[in-house]
Amino acid sequence: MMGGVRQKAARYPQPRGTAPQIYFPQIAGHDWRRVLVDATIPLVITEGEVKSASVMANTGLPTLGLGGVFMYADQKSVLPTLQAANWER
Repeated sequence: MMGGVRQKAARYPQPRGTAPQIYFPQIAGHDWRRVLVDATIPLVITEGEVKSASVMANTGLPTLGLGGVFMYADQKSVLPTLQAANWER
């Protein structure tokens, strides 16, 4: 407890100072390299690894997971994987 407020344990810890990572679930046999460059393939983006796996398992749609809304707070730049993707959908 800190200052009378109970602290939640980190659910998806990542070492401080490391670059944020994107979660690409390996479900439904999607080729992620193809999904990221082929604008005809629909793409879902969620916050959280578990949500992306759940959406993909339940819908079959390629769904990538971002580690959280503040995943870029330290770097303030777009991850190379996202920069290289074709976003004209």
